[in-house]
Amino acid sequence: MRPGGIVSGQVYIAAADVAMWLAIKTRLGLADGSVTAEMKTNFLGGAKRESFLCSAKVLKFGRQLIFGTAECVGADGRLLTHHTVTYIRV
Repeated sequence: MRPGGIVSGQVYIAAADVAMWLAIKTRLGLADGSVTAEMKTNFLGGAKRESFLCSAKVLKFGRQLIFGTAECVGADGRLLTHHTVTYIRV
């Protein structure tokens, strides 16, 4: 938590990374060794001690790179963060 009870940005980043990882694993399986290569995060709103949901969508599976987006929304449906994520297939 940040001062004032605001959820820290690292929490959203971790949630987006895990959501993207799960989206990739549903397609490529648990044996796939893809890892995060790059992530850009835009903070659009803050949450104070409330639940939030983070979902991810794979936009393109390339031979070496996987591109996708993730979004975290508050309990009331407000968009809190938007992430663009690139994974590298190793």
